[in-house]
Amino acid sequence: MRKRSLMPMAALGVRGVLRLLSALQRREIDAGVLASIDRLPDAAIIAYWHDQTVVSAGFMIRVVLPRRRLASMTSHSDDGELVARVARPLGVRMVRGSASRGGREGLRELYRDLTRQGGTLVMLPDGPRGPRHRAKLGVVTLAQLAQAPVLPLAFACRRGWRLRSWDRMTVPYPGTRVAVVSGEPLEVPRQLDESEREALRARLDEQLETLSQRAQDLADQRTP
Repeated sequence: MRKRSLMPMAALGVRGVLRLLSALQRREIDAGVLASIDRLPDAAIIAYWHDQTVVSAGFMIRVVLPRRRLASMTSHSDDGELVARVARPLGVRMVRGSASRGGREGLRELYRDLTRQGGTLVMLPDGPRGPRHRAKLGVVTLAQLAQAPVLPLAFACRRGWRLRSWDRMTVPYPGTRVAVVSGEPLEVPRQLDESEREALRARLDEQLETLSQRAQDLADQRTP
């Protein structure tokens, strides 16, 4: 994927760009993805890497939102405010917080959302500042407290822009093929010591990396 300027698309606004990209994408959904999402209990967590946020937008808006009531956490930064302004009108409940600022309060609010309202949380476990493709413990801790399974997803596109951000965010070209794959839900026991929690965090890392490669392979297939 090449690094290019996004200036020609800027005039559309962020929400307009996402809707345009979503409408023009050709989605390749791996077998079992929709069934995996539909089998999740009401209180569940969907996790994927931060750099796949834009690639995931079409699938999340057009496929997942009609199926589930979603909530997510975004940072107090300017980028976080931008994400919140885009997501709220789409029906996604946004909780403000991050690992570096307001994280405990945000996690508590997400916990309440899971346990009281049964919402499905979308979490980007290596955000908001990285390290890239290394999950933080927050997603495992929240899953443990709420006894909610974590469904790992991965998204990739055949052709797109690669931004010069910390996560090397990918923005798919209009009309390109976008692939979606899912793994097995990660069940987190209620009783965990520190080493067991770290082992589950590392396991989530491994699953997301493996799925990301599968998604890229699927997106790169040259079948019609």
